Amino acid sequence: GDEFPAATAEMWQTRADKLYDASRWINAQTAYRTLVSMAAGAMLDHAQVRLGACQYQMGATWPALTALQKLQVSDPDAGAERLYVMASAYRRLGREDSLQQQVEQLGNQYPGSEWHEQALMMAGNYFLLQKEYDKAGDYYRMSYQKFPDGDNAAAGHWKVTWQAYRERHWPEARHLLEEHIQNFPASPQVSAALYWLGRVVERESPTSAAPYYQKVVDAFPNFYYGLIARERL
Repeated sequence: GDEFPAATAEMWQTRADKLYDASRWINAQTAYRTLVSMAAGAMLDHAQVRLGACQYQMGATWPALTALQKLQVSDPDAGAERLYVMASAYRRLGREDSLQQQVEQLGNQYPGSEWHEQALMMAGNYFLLQKEYDKAGDYYRMSYQKFPDGDNAAAGHWKVTWQAYRERHWPEARHLLEEHIQNFPASPQVSAALYWLGRVVERESPTSAAPYYQKVVDAFPNFYYGLIARERL
């Protein structure tokens, strides 16, 4: 009854974060509102940013953007997430200049933040869809250069590598393909990198390309590139 202890702010934060991670935006928003009424410091900053993020996730782009623009936070992680959500909102609205400004500000204020890494990939993906390949490549390149051990490093590197191949920049493509295999051995694109490296080498010497195709066949016999490498061989 009345003697049962009330939930602490830490409990409310755990609940809100789990609801947010499960994409239950309305329930998460309610939990964060409760948390705002009882939290302080970094916890309060986090809850306030997540309230704006919930609005964004539910499609209320302008209200979320307006709330986050007015918000002032001192916690670094909350500050970085705030800028990331704002950049995402500008992306949805198609405001390229504002998107780039937010990503740049994120890099200046929170260069090592995971939100900066995600923002670089997000910007790269946006410009890729807009077929602005040079801009996309710049962001992808920054993603793996600034975060070589990050979760998105291999994906960003492959985007740059594949673009170099598609544009027939053969010396650069060869270097990047070799680099991808060496630096990202666990990448899901290693079989593709080996195969297309063989295709680059084959332009100069078919005989020299054979070991690359053989490696794909040996290492990835049942993969797509293993099958077409066997045919190529």
